[in-house]
Amino acid sequence: MSDLQIALIVLGIIIIVAVIIYNGRQEKKLRTKISNDFIVPKKDVLVDDAYVDTEALQAQTFNHTAKAKVAEELKPTVDNEAVSIVESPESIETAEVNEKVDEIAAEVTTKETVQGEVSMVEKPAAERDVASPLDMTDTASLPKEVHAEVDLIALITATKPMSAQALLSMKQEILKDLGALTMLHGADLGNNWHRIDDTSDQNQSFKKVVCSLQLADRRGPVSKAVINKFQFAMEAIGVEFEAYVDWQEAGDAAQRAIDLDAFCMKVDQLVSLHLIQGKTPIHGTKFKGLAEANDMQLNNGKFYCFDDKGKGPVLFTLINADEQPFTAESLRLNIVRGATFQIEVPKLVNCEQTFNRVVLIAQQMANSIGAQMVDDNQRPLGTTQIEKIRQQLKVIHTAMVEREITPGSNISQRLFS
Repeated sequence: MSDLQIALIVLGIIIIVAVIIYNGRQEKKLRTKISNDFIVPKKDVLVDDAYVDTEALQAQTFNHTAKAKVAEELKPTVDNEAVSIVESPESIETAEVNEKVDEIAAEVTTKETVQGEVSMVEKPAAERDVASPLDMTDTASLPKEVHAEVDLIALITATKPMSAQALLSMKQEILKDLGALTMLHGADLGNNWHRIDDTSDQNQSFKKVVCSLQLADRRGPVSKAVINKFQFAMEAIGVEFEAYVDWQEAGDAAQRAIDLDAFCMKVDQLVSLHLIQGKTPIHGTKFKGLAEANDMQLNNGKFYCFDDKGKGPVLFTLINADEQPFTAESLRLNIVRGATFQIEVPKLVNCEQTFNRVVLIAQQMANSIGAQMVDDNQRPLGTTQIEKIRQQLKVIHTAMVEREITPGSNISQRLFS
């Protein structure tokens, strides 16, 4: 056997002996630690007949569990100061442990109480959000006549009352070029809104005022110049009355006007049903009688059908296909070559119902005077075509509702006027 082999064998024996010694020391350490941590009961319930105080045993168990929790919770903060149990055989006195447990329990209870009731604790005066004198949380909503999608809205709040007369005078002076596109409303002490115009009580005073600019109508979107003039005028009113001007909508008002106009162009549809003369002439007198029998009234060259016997909004109109106005005299003397029913879709609360009514009236009149019902291209209007129109009306109605512009509402009436 060579010297190298002998040396390797000796080295292996040394390593094995070192491992055995190291494992022995570690095992001894572990046993010592377990022995120190283990709580020996004062009485053996299997041998002694003495009375066992179960409440005391439960309390002792609780204290032991609490000590374990305390040690675990305090570990990150006391590792550098605490004495290791293995290194120090001295145990902590029971009284000190109980005192520490009580302190930690009180601290935990305090934290839980604070977390659970934090919403009920009043903040210091310096940390509270001090309510501004212009805080609008306790005020009424905006006037129902204005609409966030349709109008640029300025809310003006003053520290002293603003008279209706002064407001109207200033509006007429600086906004005279904008005309019907602007509206002025004031809120009384009961937060009830009143329209401020020529018919208003000029002696009224308001601490809150809303001035609105309609962003689009059938003429198109308002220009950037008009928007700038309106904004400047509102700031001028704020300075004049020592008031705060709060703009209710963020973003580019000019772009909002363009987007609104684009939407209006999509939904602003006019449904037309045409009656054309058949083989026999349509006598004006008979035509007039049929129209009036179906609740239509002749006015300003057209027959109008109103929602509530002349008191409600217009449901549809009937006009002369020759683009000549109807008059009682012309209908008495002449024949009618054709007529057109027209429905303004976005201005009706229930456009589909009105359309169905128009189709029924048109069919009845066509049968009575020997006329034919056709579309814009002079093609006969059958059941399939009528159903397609009905589905388009549903799409338009849904689009307006999603935009929060209710068909037939006052907002819709002025937007599509």
